[in-house]
Amino acid sequence: MPTRIHLIPETPAHGPVYASAEIRLLRPYQHASLSWAWNVSSGRNVPAERIDVVVTQRAGPIGASPGEIHELVRATRRIGAKLVVDLDDNLLVEHASPIVERGLRTLRWRVRWLLREADAVIVSTPALARVVSHLARKVYVFRNALDETMIVDRKDRGAVGGDIGYFGTASHLEDLMSVAEDLEEGFSRIPFRPLVELCGIADDDRLSALLQRKADVSIIPINPIYGDFMKEGQLRAPWTVAIAPLSSTPFNECKSDIKYLDYAMFGAAGVFSRSTAYAAVRDGETGIVVEPGEWGGAVLDLLNDRGKAKRIAAAAHDDLMSNRTLYQAAPRLKDLVTMIMDDDAPAAPIVG
Repeated sequence: MPTRIHLIPETPAHGPVYASAEIRLLRPYQHASLSWAWNVSSGRNVPAERIDVVVTQRAGPIGASPGEIHELVRATRRIGAKLVVDLDDNLLVEHASPIVERGLRTLRWRVRWLLREADAVIVSTPALARVVSHLARKVYVFRNALDETMIVDRKDRGAVGGDIGYFGTASHLEDLMSVAEDLEEGFSRIPFRPLVELCGIADDDRLSALLQRKADVSIIPINPIYGDFMKEGQLRAPWTVAIAPLSSTPFNECKSDIKYLDYAMFGAAGVFSRSTAYAAVRDGETGIVVEPGEWGGAVLDLLNDRGKAKRIAAAAHDDLMSNRTLYQAAPRLKDLVTMIMDDDAPAAPIVG
């Protein structure tokens, strides 16, 4: 009999599903290769019928009251299901952005409470596993992987793309600002004005003025439908260089390498901060790893040697296809759920 799994993603009840919900819950658990083993449903509330495992993420349903969060746990207990919490960011520490921190402060108690109540916690990185290990009964690591069904034929790409690209949420604005001066210094040594394309990051109208002393800046609207956004990113001509700066903060120490995977799918050569998040990037082969102060030089080098940029982009894409799609990751997820259902199974050792 298939295992019955119910997903309660952290996403609005109406409107586009958050990307984190698709990446961490909906696409992995509903992957075609697992359909023979699992019967998966999703919704805001715990069903009354038999369920083996309930999986929620982060702080639970968007906008849920304290009573609703407590009822989620009680309802899971009533039907005898295991409660799993998935976490992909260190929401237990203060964020560098005051705007982001205001939102996180209201959710932090819910995250802590759910981590303590869960039968098991699944996280995206070993660093995050170590952070939550004092709260959770069992902690497992399931690295981010991309759904291979989103990959489009490269022959369908556009002909002309930006020189440099970056996309992210509002939580990454400080990261981008931390390297802006260094990037401008590198741009000043280019015999043309490079085109920088920014997507997401901030709603502030002043974003378009960033880097404009030395580059042309274009703001690309973000498509809130995750699958469409990922396909559009591939159908556009790829950026020569895509950047992924991470400031050195406790929050960022637990970040995953999702941007490495995204840029690999998009076909761009990535430049990444030297951090635990990007430990899987092979410097000079599948990406460029830099220290603070090296961003301008690294971007300049790739723009001057576009053959090198194409080789790095191709190697990263090969790495994604060979090692980091859901096709490869799904068996690991199945094994984790099997261990969680086994009361006697120990938590996996935290490595990496």
